[in-house]
Amino acid sequence: MTKKITPAENLIRNIAEYVLAFLIIIECNSLFVNTVNNGSESLGNVCLFVAIGIVSGLVVYYFIRSARIRHDFLHFVPILAVMAAWELAFYFLNVTKTSDGVNGPGYLYRFFAFLLPATVYFWCKRKTGQASDLFLKISDLICAFALFSFVMYLTVVLRPDSIIARTVTEYWSNRSYTDRVTYYDLMTVYTFTPMEFQGHTIVLPKNIGLYPEPPMFGLALNVALYTEMYLRKKEHRQIARWVVLTLTLVSTQAILGTILAVIAWGAKCMEGTATHFKGVVRVLLVIAVLLGMAGCIYVLYYYKSSTGERGSLMTHIEDFKIGLRAFKHSPLLGGGYDNNAYLQQFMSENRQTNNPGFTNTVTAILAEGGVVLGLFCMLPYLIGLLHVFTKRNRETALWALGMAGCYCVVIFQFRMLLLLMMAYGYSSLHVSPKTHFLKLYDTPNTESRKVIRWNPIFVLTAAGLGLLMVFFGQRAWSALNTFLLRYDLYISQSAPKLACFLLIVITAVFVLDESLKRRRMEDRLRGVIGLSLSLVLYGLLYTRIRELVNVRLLLDKDWSDGRESIILLLIYFAFLAVCMLVCSLRLSALRKHLVVSIAIPAAAAGVFAYYAYTLPDFFLRCVDLKVASDMKAISVINTVDGANLYADSEMRLYRALVPTLKYSAARGDDYLGYDAATVIMSVGSDCEDLFNAGWLMTPISDYSVLYTNQPEVISALQAQGYTFYAHDPLQTDAINALTLASGRYQVNFTLHLDDVSTVTGDTVVGTVDATGFYSNDNHTLASLEVKGSDFDENGDALIHMTMEIPDTQQIAYHFTAADGISCEKTQVTVAKVLVYDVRRVYDGWHQLLNESYYDGNGNPVTLEKGYGQIAYTYDRDMNNTSITYEDIYGNPVNTTDGYAIVQRAFNAKKQCISEAYYLSDGTPVVLQSKGYAQISKAYDEDGRQTEEWYYDISGNLVLNSTGAAGWKKTYDENGNTTSITYYGADGSPVIMSYGYAQIRYTYDADNHQTGESYYDENGQPMTLDNGTAGVVRSDFDENGNAQDVYFIDTSGNITTRNDGIAEFHRKYNDNRQIIYEAYFEADGTPHTMDGGYEAVERTYDSAGNTATEKYLDANGNPVLTTWGFAEIHGTYNDNHQEISESYYDTSGNPMALQNGKAGETREYDSAGNLIDRKFFDLSGNPVMTTDGYAEIQYTYDENNQRTGETHLDLDGNVVG
Repeated sequence: MTKKITPAENLIRNIAEYVLAFLIIIECNSLFVNTVNNGSESLGNVCLFVAIGIVSGLVVYYFIRSARIRHDFLHFVPILAVMAAWELAFYFLNVTKTSDGVNGPGYLYRFFAFLLPATVYFWCKRKTGQASDLFLKISDLICAFALFSFVMYLTVVLRPDSIIARTVTEYWSNRSYTDRVTYYDLMTVYTFTPMEFQGHTIVLPKNIGLYPEPPMFGLALNVALYTEMYLRKKEHRQIARWVVLTLTLVSTQAILGTILAVIAWGAKCMEGTATHFKGVVRVLLVIAVLLGMAGCIYVLYYYKSSTGERGSLMTHIEDFKIGLRAFKHSPLLGGGYDNNAYLQQFMSENRQTNNPGFTNTVTAILAEGGVVLGLFCMLPYLIGLLHVFTKRNRETALWALGMAGCYCVVIFQFRMLLLLMMAYGYSSLHVSPKTHFLKLYDTPNTESRKVIRWNPIFVLTAAGLGLLMVFFGQRAWSALNTFLLRYDLYISQSAPKLACFLLIVITAVFVLDESLKRRRMEDRLRGVIGLSLSLVLYGLLYTRIRELVNVRLLLDKDWSDGRESIILLLIYFAFLAVCMLVCSLRLSALRKHLVVSIAIPAAAAGVFAYYAYTLPDFFLRCVDLKVASDMKAISVINTVDGANLYADSEMRLYRALVPTLKYSAARGDDYLGYDAATVIMSVGSDCEDLFNAGWLMTPISDYSVLYTNQPEVISALQAQGYTFYAHDPLQTDAINALTLASGRYQVNFTLHLDDVSTVTGDTVVGTVDATGFYSNDNHTLASLEVKGSDFDENGDALIHMTMEIPDTQQIAYHFTAADGISCEKTQVTVAKVLVYDVRRVYDGWHQLLNESYYDGNGNPVTLEKGYGQIAYTYDRDMNNTSITYEDIYGNPVNTTDGYAIVQRAFNAKKQCISEAYYLSDGTPVVLQSKGYAQISKAYDEDGRQTEEWYYDISGNLVLNSTGAAGWKKTYDENGNTTSITYYGADGSPVIMSYGYAQIRYTYDADNHQTGESYYDENGQPMTLDNGTAGVVRSDFDENGNAQDVYFIDTSGNITTRNDGIAEFHRKYNDNRQIIYEAYFEADGTPHTMDGGYEAVERTYDSAGNTATEKYLDANGNPVLTTWGFAEIHGTYNDNHQEISESYYDTSGNPMALQNGKAGETREYDSAGNLIDRKFFDLSGNPVMTTDGYAEIQYTYDENNQRTGETHLDLDGNVVG
């Protein structure tokens, strides 16, 4: 017997299901990295774990509440058993066999811990007649998101000078759409205020809602649209929701998503036609609907094609082909669960480099899981389509068809949304107790909108949660965050922000639902407009509320822990008060609880108003402690003509004291859009993009720092003693995430060795290194070996390491002790080695206009190549049309490369079609290093370069440095290069310096390059100077590396190269570096190299340099080479130049060569020339070799040509 459900119990269950729906939407968003600050995959994992808990809890709840569910569950157990067996078989046959099993835990969490309980949950909901309830709640949330984002989108379109957005200009860079601008409204708890117009021409905004790309938002909108049209009960369907979702879909400009919406409307129109018309009229109307759908789809396709980049349409077609090729390669079990590298190896080299992502779920799953996983994931859709044969749930088949469409056009494999659709499909099966056959449930949907009612408990719950956050939130969140970080999981938003966001969304859902349930259209529109207005007012008020309350509580140290919670709670109450006041006149459910629903938020707002506007002490303390402390620097800035001063926070407080301060809603890195700006920010602001754009920073008080790109402001403040930095010098407490701009730095490690007596001077104690803090491949920027001789008698050492940073990034510093040695890092400091400072100037589109160089005193400097600054110009399509090298005064100057100006032209697809070089006076010049003055390029319709030609100053074809005046390239249907033909100045094929006139390539079905062959100017096969006419590659590993390489003659037979090698056998590591190479004769016997070995093994350091080479005989044993050693070790500097090498015998022991040296070190100048070699014995001491010297020094002329070589003895005296 089922117990009676109480209202409170019903409310709690509904809230839990709304939270579950919210997590599913957010987790699908986390498909893309950098959706939030610190890695979206971890956000997705947190959502998954919480969802597993909620689903499991709801299943337990239904089993406790209903005896019928407990009794009937036995008829569903066989379905679960088959699912579990299927999942388990795939786990052992696929998941554990690929990617070294690293994806195993993720598979188990998703397919066992989530999918199985979710299937049981949907089965329980079917037993209560509410099978679709969770999808309806997901639709409720998406409708609220859609309404809010569409209101914001219309604001952008109608008022481009007042953009409501978090980021001023976010370029839609995917597939080269750099002429379009998008805007983010990721979290409603962020700032939504009108942006100051900054001169940006917005061509066509894209509405991306909560997501980083329009297709993902289109996926969510289509799920909601099909749910509203076909899953919701007919008497509860609201056309207003359909319209809002459709208009929002159109605003995303996701073409495939919009096509799905057209199909949904077309199917609905045909359904209405079949219901209300008969005979010929019905047939004609159906034809008209079909023609209308076809016309809409054609118009959408034509619009996409007219952009010149068919974008996702062609990418989808290409991805279907790639996925099917990958599927055919391993049709049964696929290439490995969630193994994207497997898919990428079937892409062309161009695709792998420029766009390795995938665009649809169906072929991704087939390729990675084969028939076994593909059938398991797609079977629920087929089950859904079978509902067309049922009596009461036929429209479920149309809903399943729409979900299958999403499945085919958007990539969301293995996300909770996909698993939820699978669970919904499998839950409709059961074993008949009478026939013991599988059957489909055909129970009516008794979903009732009455379960969603506004209740004052939401206000009380918000107040209770807020108080808990105030007193315990900070400590609880810190503990939770520590726990998550320990397992490499993080949410990247604070718990109070997520709670506030969830409260606002659910509140908006309830208000929207109450409004749309009205019978009269006028009342419905009034409710929707009221909610929209409250959302916009909330957005406008957010900055004001946060600014004043934050400063007030910031100055009161007693509230430091609960400051964020109080701010967000007041923000929620402000939203609630506005929403209630606007909507309550027409919502009877809200009027019923008028006191609780309005009085509490109004009281909270009153308290806020009291503190914000009436306490004179408030403003006095703010002025005295915050703003006044910055006034010394501000007063200097005010004396600078043209200074544009902004405040990143508390702008109204600054404006009250500094009337010249300008308003802007830009925040942090958003100021990149300003050509000239000086911004006051709070200490600790993370603005690495500003550093990368050439902005400088100086602390101006204990509370504030100043960022600026205005040279006049920098000069004025430097004259007053302020020091400017290209990194944040105040972040030393977070040294392992310190953001540094590009340049050269000295890193100082302080180390302590517990027992000095355990090491000798040559003992390797460990290694210090610097890496990118968030680098996926943990790329090493610098590393240095630490030895026992570096430590004093107390066990302390100060290690200096120099590193070069190519671009602004956060750096991590490590010390790794050698095995068995107890040594630790006690301190790390970083100082910039000032070669020169780079200052950059950008226009409003963040296009680099000028780059200049300065010494430590701020004086302009001239670089080694002869220029002091670089100027850039652009055309209206944002193409970089010229680069001019100038002296420090801005005059064009000839560089050591032989030119001063580069001019370019571009086609409509933003591809460079010509490039020419000029002297400082504007006359064309032939580059000595390249042999030409101008270059032209041509492309095919797919954007691939097909031709390149070289010209002299008169525009005539000329041979370049390789002996060719141009080349043409052809491709196969998969985008692989099939041939390159070189031409002379007369336009005829010519044999160039590589020894051939044409090279042809062949590929296998998996796009592996299997061969290359060479041809003369007449197209006949030819033999190169090395004795070969081509190369054949075979036996490719899982990463696409050829393990067998053969050389062939013009007849295609295996031949021997001039050095005696006919064949290589190779092995590779995960970075595609050769770790083993063996050499063979044409008859297959091992070939002995000149050094006396038949094979070589290699290892590499983290920067990709060859760290060791071990020489082997034909049996794989170490062998002593004719050079005197069996193994050689090397170390390298940041420029990948070898700085030391040492030698080892066949047993792996250090050894000395016959000339007496056991190793040597090398030094290089700034131009990369080798300038010094020193030789050492086995003890690491300098040694005189039998050649009569201990050191060699080299000298070079201004053209870097070696001019001298000097031999020195141990005392530095010249010998020989």
